[in-house]
Amino acid sequence: MQNLVLIFVMLFLFSCSSESNSGPSIKGEFDKAEENTKVFLGELSEGKTLILDTAVVKKKKFKINLPQVEEPALYTLFFEKPFSSKRLYVINENASIQLKIHADSLNSSQIKGGSANLLLAEYMEKLNLGERELRKLKSNYSDQELRTPRVRNQINIKNVELNNRNTIFRRQFIDEHPDQPVSLLVYADLIDMRTAPLNEMQRLYNKLSPELKETGFGKQLAKDFKNTDPLAIGNIAPTFSAPTPEGNILALEDALGKYTLIDFWAAWCGPCRRENPNLVRIYNQYHEKGFNILGVSLDRNEQSWKRAIEQDGLIWDQISNLSFWNDPIARQYKIRSIPASLLLDEEGRIIAKNLRGRSLELKIKELLDP
Repeated sequence: MQNLVLIFVMLFLFSCSSESNSGPSIKGEFDKAEENTKVFLGELSEGKTLILDTAVVKKKKFKINLPQVEEPALYTLFFEKPFSSKRLYVINENASIQLKIHADSLNSSQIKGGSANLLLAEYMEKLNLGERELRKLKSNYSDQELRTPRVRNQINIKNVELNNRNTIFRRQFIDEHPDQPVSLLVYADLIDMRTAPLNEMQRLYNKLSPELKETGFGKQLAKDFKNTDPLAIGNIAPTFSAPTPEGNILALEDALGKYTLIDFWAAWCGPCRRENPNLVRIYNQYHEKGFNILGVSLDRNEQSWKRAIEQDGLIWDQISNLSFWNDPIARQYKIRSIPASLLLDEEGRIIAKNLRGRSLELKIKELLDP
């Protein structure tokens, strides 16, 4: 009798175990991965990642059971080294998910399982298309050519073009799918890119469904988006680089002093030329105390640009793509008229905008000669 009871209990436990493993799961396969690499399934919630489950890679494969959810939930998969800095995203729709994971390019991994994951895959493919365009452009040049000012300028322009295109695509995606969990991830990408102005980020957040806003991830995004305007005072200025008059590439971070003025100007700009004597005077007075200027010219004629630098005595760093209003830096900084300027601290943080003449002098005096 005891044996019969024991057999019954074992069958019951086996039945329960089989049932618990028969639900939806994530099955992943790496193209290459070290044996016993740990895989973590997490849920994003108000600035934290809550670990839901773990698995171990065996023969390049792993499996994680998914919890039952009442509505689609956005999860993240992350891994031990060497992939620890990278993440994959999946959406739990109470349907099994299959992943083909490309270790060297996680963003190009393939995902199947459920309509929301299909939408996520379409989103990632669109972004990967731009990355392939950039790789194709770089493949046209040798390593030596990639270091020349002309080629680096072409790649810089292509980067700005792709960023602008991806920003437009992300905005359209949220407008078209305001109730899809994927839109939370798209919105998070916009925050990371810092290419959309604050009022647009507010509009897009308002567009999201109430259900998405009430998720832990949605609540965190509400806190994060307020700092998404890349040119807002208090933010780190977006980096850039361009050729100097000598043909060398100079990056913003290489021109920073204790305080640095990014000055957008051009030889053909009358107000800019009239402001230059003020800049020369302030620069000469405060440069030794840590004041720098980086001139970003919107000229298109190289000789005119160089001649204006000499005539006006502009002895500080100067760069230009010689692209007129199509200059990628001007577009990145949303410059629509010149002269225009941003004042940065030594970390590259924006502390003031469009100071000129006496206003600029008083500000620099306040900072460096209190």
